[in-house]
Amino acid sequence: MRRRRHDAVEDDERTDRWLVSYADFITLLFAFFVVMYAISQVNEGKYRVLSDALSTAFQQQIHITAPQRGAPAMEMLPPITPAPEPPETGAKPAPEVSTNEIVTKELLEALSPMVAQGLAKVQQTERGISVDISASALFDTGQAILQSAAVPALRAAARVLAKVPNRIQVEGHTDN
Repeated sequence: MRRRRHDAVEDDERTDRWLVSYADFITLLFAFFVVMYAISQVNEGKYRVLSDALSTAFQQQIHITAPQRGAPAMEMLPPITPAPEPPETGAKPAPEVSTNEIVTKELLEALSPMVAQGLAKVQQTERGISVDISASALFDTGQAILQSAAVPALRAAARVLAKVPNRIQVEGHTDN
């Protein structure tokens, strides 16, 4: 009889194993429907642009040339000749004015009304040129509409910055 009880316990353990497989199946089925729903919600315009870009990229032929055998690369280089030394003159060279200094001066001129009132600061930092404009010079408290008095100075600063090829980083903070 003891064997029968032992067999009965093993049968109960075996009957619950189907539940793990069923749970895996339901999870995969749920994931499948989530993916199908996500695909159905794709913006047609973006999908068409992506499709066109991929098709043009794959239609272009790529030409791969066989590796060339010959002289080592160092032998193919022309001989290195030292640069001629500049003639020495008694006059000292004029100190170079950096682009950042020029842009800083132009920004100070463009924002001079705000700088004079203490509403703006232009300074050179390690990272480049920093322009700090007080929020009260640009916006009324709690508003997101630019004050009309700030527009001319900002346009003048924009004209100066449009000439600069460097990256521009803008930071802003809200008052609410």
